Amino acid sequence: MKRSVVAVVVAAVLCLVGVPAQVQSASGSVERAAAVTAAPGLAGTPIVLATQKSFYGSDIAMGPDGTAYVGWIASSYLQADRTVFLCVLPKGATSCQGGVKSTGSMGLSSAAGLQVLPPTGLAPVTLVWFHDTVNSVTDPMGARISISTLVGGNLTGAAEQAPAPSFGSLLTAERSPSSGIWAVTQSSGLPFTTRIHQGLPAGPVKTLTPGYAAGKARLAFAGDKAVVVFDRYGPIGERVKVIYQTGTGWSGIGTVAGTWNLGGAFDVANKNGVKLVASINNASYYPRIGNWTGTTFGSFAYTGDKNSCPTYSHDLFPDASGRLADATFECAQVSISNHPKARTGAFARFNIGGTPVGEPQIGTNPRGLGWVAWARQPSSNGNTLLVAPIRLPALRTSNTNGATFGVVTVTGPVSCLPAVSTTIGVKASGRNGWSLLSKALKLDGSLHATGLNGANLAPGSTHTVTGSAKFRKSGVTRSLSASLTFKSCPNP
Repeated sequence: MKRSVVAVVVAAVLCLVGVPAQVQSASGSVERAAAVTAAPGLAGTPIVLATQKSFYGSDIAMGPDGTAYVGWIASSYLQADRTVFLCVLPKGATSCQGGVKSTGSMGLSSAAGLQVLPPTGLAPVTLVWFHDTVNSVTDPMGARISISTLVGGNLTGAAEQAPAPSFGSLLTAERSPSSGIWAVTQSSGLPFTTRIHQGLPAGPVKTLTPGYAAGKARLAFAGDKAVVVFDRYGPIGERVKVIYQTGTGWSGIGTVAGTWNLGGAFDVANKNGVKLVASINNASYYPRIGNWTGTTFGSFAYTGDKNSCPTYSHDLFPDASGRLADATFECAQVSISNHPKARTGAFARFNIGGTPVGEPQIGTNPRGLGWVAWARQPSSNGNTLLVAPIRLPALRTSNTNGATFGVVTVTGPVSCLPAVSTTIGVKASGRNGWSLLSKALKLDGSLHATGLNGANLAPGSTHTVTGSAKFRKSGVTRSLSASLTFKSCPNP
């Protein structure tokens, strides 16, 4: 879902991923022309949103028309001037529409934890964050959760919504199925409390007192019931915790078997039911995705990401195609993944040109195009925040047809295929003394090479890949074929 994220991207780094050495500023100036390809991963020129700054939370939301909204809180390096910022990126944008927008944070030295909620129904794009007030020194609930909305192309002034623990933090915020805003806050000291705000500004509050601080929390809804996953700050070898709404209130705090919190490397999202991605409970740290069972998460399956660099975080994003997208740091790379149906995913990575800071954020549209925002530390004088267009990679699958005289396997995309390059293929071999005579690969009945550019397929269209082969034995010829059908991803 949505969570936290110099001037020049290092030429050698970007050349490694096939992108020219170029950086575009938030105002739209370009040093060199962008390369346009259909390769998965980085799909254009990164935009520098801010540089030589300190950042206190960033997030991406996507509108139903494919517009991305990138928000962040930043201050000048070593200064108490924290401000809330927003960049609006319509489909195909090369700069922030109307420039970078901003509004006062009401907490020049404390504003943090920014969350961006997408527009839905009559609800506009909404930015949610935490800040302390002058009352935080004497009142244990002196902090506030505040919001700003995008109205008429500009951010409104900040509006306080609800009290929050003084000197604490905002861990997450989400829209409920009824479009209300839920939030989870954390206190800063004993007795540690985690508070679930069930609708801002005045909804009921569920207070947890587990005896330890939560380092991270994420929220999703199973139908109209909330599921909150959180961890214990510090130890990486403890299970992820979960609490959920029941018909009569809230469950007790449970743990999710087979998980480690790995310093916050988990997330939840709703895609055909609530899903949890988290590290397996061993030193491989491989991520797995499990299904919400109504009382816990189970039936975990590996995502397929077995990179030697462990995942530092997860930002699950359920776009309108029904897929889950994800972004994480792996060493000095951003890794993006596409989980179109099953929990297994396809992966693409690109270098970020510096030391990672925070957690990368992702938002995608149904076509498989989107944006990733990330921060890096290029020097000692603050950090840089960038956002770049991306293409999700295509997940492939195979179908095999066998007979006594041979076997044919065809490989093609899993629905839906993003607007990205991938490959199709056919393999065949004889059996029982039959030899392979020839084989052919067709797309929609016409001979086709192994390369396939999903960007050239009509959005939402259906296609069939067929692999066929002929076999011979003692002058007799037999034919066999295997097919699979897939859909091209639709437009927003």
